[in-house]
Amino acid sequence: MYLTYLLIFYLFGIALFFEWSIFLLSAAITALFLVIYYKKELFIFAVLFVLLGIITAYSKEKIVENKIHSLEKFYYYEGFINEKYDDYFLLNNTKSDYKIIVLIKEKADINPGDYVTISGKFEDNQIYKNNYYFSKNIFGRVKVDKIEKIKGGNYLISKLIKIKYDTINKLIEIDKKGGAFVAALLFGYTNEFDLETKEKFTQLGISHILAVSGFNLGIIYLFINAVLKKMPFYLRKSISILFCLAWVILSSFEPSIVRAFIMLLLLNVARIIKRQSVSINNLSAAAIIMTLINPYLIYNTGFILSFSATAGILVLSKQVENKLKGLKILKDEVSISVAAFLSTLPIIIYLKGYFSIITIPLNILISPIIFIITILAFAMTFFYILTSLQFLLYPPLMLSRFFVLLIDGLAKFNANIYLKGSFAVLIVLYILIALNLDIIKLKKIKYANLILTIILFISIFAPNNKLSITILNVGQGDSIFIETPNRHSILIDTGPKISDYTAARDRILPYIRKRGYNKINLLIITHTHNDHFGGFEYINGHINVDKILTAAVLKNNIEYVNIIKGDKIIVDGVELNILYPKGYIETDEKNENALIFRLVYKDFSMLLPSDADLDEIKNDYTNYDIIQLPHHGSIASMGIETALKYKFDTAVISVGKNNFGHPSDKLLDYLNKKKIKYYRTDLNGNILISTDGKKYIVKGDYDANQ
Repeated sequence: MYLTYLLIFYLFGIALFFEWSIFLLSAAITALFLVIYYKKELFIFAVLFVLLGIITAYSKEKIVENKIHSLEKFYYYEGFINEKYDDYFLLNNTKSDYKIIVLIKEKADINPGDYVTISGKFEDNQIYKNNYYFSKNIFGRVKVDKIEKIKGGNYLISKLIKIKYDTINKLIEIDKKGGAFVAALLFGYTNEFDLETKEKFTQLGISHILAVSGFNLGIIYLFINAVLKKMPFYLRKSISILFCLAWVILSSFEPSIVRAFIMLLLLNVARIIKRQSVSINNLSAAAIIMTLINPYLIYNTGFILSFSATAGILVLSKQVENKLKGLKILKDEVSISVAAFLSTLPIIIYLKGYFSIITIPLNILISPIIFIITILAFAMTFFYILTSLQFLLYPPLMLSRFFVLLIDGLAKFNANIYLKGSFAVLIVLYILIALNLDIIKLKKIKYANLILTIILFISIFAPNNKLSITILNVGQGDSIFIETPNRHSILIDTGPKISDYTAARDRILPYIRKRGYNKINLLIITHTHNDHFGGFEYINGHINVDKILTAAVLKNNIEYVNIIKGDKIIVDGVELNILYPKGYIETDEKNENALIFRLVYKDFSMLLPSDADLDEIKNDYTNYDIIQLPHHGSIASMGIETALKYKFDTAVISVGKNNFGHPSDKLLDYLNKKKIKYYRTDLNGNILISTDGKKYIVKGDYDANQ
């Protein structure tokens, strides 16, 4: 286990460099003191591994900065097309080791596996998503002026990518539902999965099945070994490893499968040199190797969940089994499922804000089915690739279709528990799990459990007497989520719906659930333009809504209450005063029906004007702590003369990619001259405002306030 302890300190070093905070520093120092107390001989190594983590993170950051700097100078780029979507490709240059998102204006006759050259302007990633993109080795995006196929690149890589996508296309062509599942299971390719089905897998806590996993690679490895059992040992192992390596390439080097491949490699090396192989050490070594190459992986959810689930199985399953002494059947299956669930539960609550109560029994139920489908799908797909005999794909497709229909049925009986996720909740849950599974041994465990449970309860449920307002990053649109001091919820607008992007589904509802809410007390619609109203039907159909308020006229027999100027909404001491409109206006050509709110909580005030034209509206209230700039920062809705009438310290802007020049450069220049801080959702991500009614804090997902 020594290597595992050192891994923890190494990851502390990486995290300290990327996310410097007193909390992390305190945690690292506490861990070092525990090492001094329990494992004195490890102290020097622990310090060295913290330093190694810091040095690794620093080195990678400089490499990334230099790579971006060099890419910015280019106009021509070349590489393989790794993945293809409706409006962009993912280009991979294996020689210079970079990936870029290729934005296309119109459809091109380009397919995955093609080696291409493109010309266009390089742009940085969205800043608040940088770390995630860097974890996938994606350094930016290029708007294409020209793209064409050329000869070049590694033939083997090109061939493997083409085989992958030709197979996926054939699977989908035969059976869309079953084919989408097989493509996800074998290759981690989920683009053909309909969004409703994806949502069901997520809600049930089994979305890991839709990502190619180390479990799948293990099955493939065992299958190849069984097929080649009459071959000499070294030849059999070598061929099995080569097959697995090919599958790693086919799965686009997803962290979970890379982790499994490294562990397999270490296992086989140990057997060859006749040394004992310790799985937890192999797992720790895999984590160190992967993060030495790319320390940004600590921001990759797949990496985090894969390692935590595997660590849970290796460390906790035996302890869980000891606690299940009375269980006579399926003890191993139950122990493994419970161990994986417990080891990932705190992370899932932190990331999503909920978990399904049927996740454990469901995983026990489906594990043998997934085992059979994986073996059958791999074997039949492999022989199909060799022979092109289409009928070989029928058995796994039929079984996969049945499985997806089974999940559709089980989803009707699902029940989720919603908890507000936080770092404190994550730490306390892990300590509770460790205490009760005898990982941490204390004499007075009952008292420790009681104290920790009280801390957990307070962290999740106790009101903090603060008002939270989140300007959600929904792209070119608007949606604001308000949490009152006693945890009542108000949602203002539902963001846009454009093509296959629905902000309510992709951004808003996941955020609300992550905050621990399973219903919305008040849903307010400022006006019915798509960028504010596009996700209304999705929100209304996928989460309980107590009451809907608007100044507009809603159709389809929807129950709602009209609000106009002079009305006041009060929830937990939070006031929403409606300043406009006086009544419903039929034309609504210039956002005449857009609601304007004056939000007041004790001494704190904020103006929420949606898309209203402040230049044309008389407002008696001009002093605010924060103003949301109207109409995504349009100068046409808040000219400089109008801005001069208002006194405010901070501005927030909900904006995304657009062709309207939002936000206005003139308005931004004005804010800079007046030394008014401003935050933009396109640069800062979600913008969270927290106030006790006197002081307030503004924080974005990425804190590059201007």
